[in-house]
Amino acid sequence: MFIRDIESVGLRSDDLVQCLTQITGPEIEPLEKKAMSFIATLKVLSQSERVLVIAEWTQRVSSDPALAQGVLLWTNYGRDLPAQELSIVLEAAVPKLLLRRDIREQLLSTPNLPDPLPNRLAAAIKSDEDETRRQRDEEVRSRQARQQYFRSLAEMPFEQRVPAIVGDKSIDPYRNWREWQGWGSEWGRCSDKEIEKLSAESTQLLIDLCETNLVVRFSEVLPRLYDRRHSLRQSAMDEIRRKYSSMGPRDQLTELVSGSVQIEHFPVE
Repeated sequence: MFIRDIESVGLRSDDLVQCLTQITGPEIEPLEKKAMSFIATLKVLSQSERVLVIAEWTQRVSSDPALAQGVLLWTNYGRDLPAQELSIVLEAAVPKLLLRRDIREQLLSTPNLPDPLPNRLAAAIKSDEDETRRQRDEEVRSRQARQQYFRSLAEMPFEQRVPAIVGDKSIDPYRNWREWQGWGSEWGRCSDKEIEKLSAESTQLLIDLCETNLVVRFSEVLPRLYDRRHSLRQSAMDEIRRKYSSMGPRDQLTELVSGSVQIEHFPVE
């Protein structure tokens, strides 16, 4: 009804003031998202009209907590209310404010907030602060545990580290890269000794993982893995040459094709 009436009268002062003063609690909820429109509407009124509207609201809020909550929203969380009226509205709005942490948090930045606050409201705000502190402490502990986990990955042998990182879906190259980006150099650390111990199978697996996953695409390691693969292939070719050196070319090819030798290891000749 209020919306219908306000739309029908436009901004004609007398009718507008009447619509504003007659608004009731049951009409508040559908109007909550229009709080900024109310703030603007009140500013359109003359000083005397605004005083009249706020005085009417203040007289009625004691029996209408929903209206009291609406008044807080429409007066910029009480910033536009005189101190005495704000105290009355806050007291009346307590039953609603106990259910609305978002409004309680906004009220904390209201410069003319009365001191002391209504007891139940003060207790709710204290509970909010305690909960915020607990959440902040939990976030700190969670970040510390996460960093410790990243450190444990860095301490793994390279051959185990890369599959562990790729297999952890919580380490995402796009979604949470800020969380792990500082560990790139540590995760990419790989000694020559580790490279020299890699088998052909392990080398190829690491190459595949590093090529397909941005998190472990270590620019300094991939060339060394390619060199290791090439070295292993050269060794395999040399072994085949030695093994089949006494055979003729036809018998060598027959043996290679009918056996289980990887084609990558066939001597180039």
